[in-house]
Amino acid sequence: MDVTQAIVLWAAACAGGALNAVAGGGTFLTFPALMWLGLPAVAANGTSTVALWPGGAASAWGYRDRLKLPLWRALCVASVVGGVAGSLLVVMLPQRVFAAAVPALLLVASVLFTFGGRLAPVGAAGPAGGALHPALVWVQLLVSVYGGYFGGGQGFLMLAAYNVAGLRDIHDANAAKTVMASLANGAAVVTFVVAGQVSFEPAAVMLTGAVVGGYAGARLAQRVKPATVRPVVVALAWAVTARFVWTAWLR
Repeated sequence: MDVTQAIVLWAAACAGGALNAVAGGGTFLTFPALMWLGLPAVAANGTSTVALWPGGAASAWGYRDRLKLPLWRALCVASVVGGVAGSLLVVMLPQRVFAAAVPALLLVASVLFTFGGRLAPVGAAGPAGGALHPALVWVQLLVSVYGGYFGGGQGFLMLAAYNVAGLRDIHDANAAKTVMASLANGAAVVTFVVAGQVSFEPAAVMLTGAVVGGYAGARLAQRVKPATVRPVVVALAWAVTARFVWTAWLR
């Protein structure tokens, strides 16, 4: 990896960390950057997950005091189990399976990112609305499997599930989403590292960028509304998706 490549990767991770803190969508920068570097799809996915996870984990730690909702222990277990299962699917299936699925995964993530706000119309205030439906644990498990496998847009799926289950407070919902996504991604990180599907040199470069971007994004988020940034990320998501669809399916 030369200096130019290192700068590009660091910048992508820095911007990705900032986007995740403000509006989400950091994977749309880090994953293509690693593919551009020449990493195979599975290794790019694992390295991207490792690079972005510390920022999400830090956010989850900041929300720890709000995680006092029904079923939270079961939801935590479901997140970890799902994250492990999804990441095991990535490393156990042939490389070509994941590589072929990348355009479809990006397409799903782009749709979720574009229309996620309509899927999860969480109220601005109010209590959780009583006990949460136990079926939410199984939904959390399935969403976490997707998160461990790829993860783009999993936050919107979680918010939609929490809203349907009765969690109406926006802050409680965001806290639950951040913590559960961090657990699922953390479990996936362990699997990817153990399976040797992480390229540590670019991961180290990107991790520092993601931490810097995540901190700057957290500060910026207090001044800029996510709705201001989201259209830019949506355009980026569809541009990246179109590039992968063209390369894999249409060319």
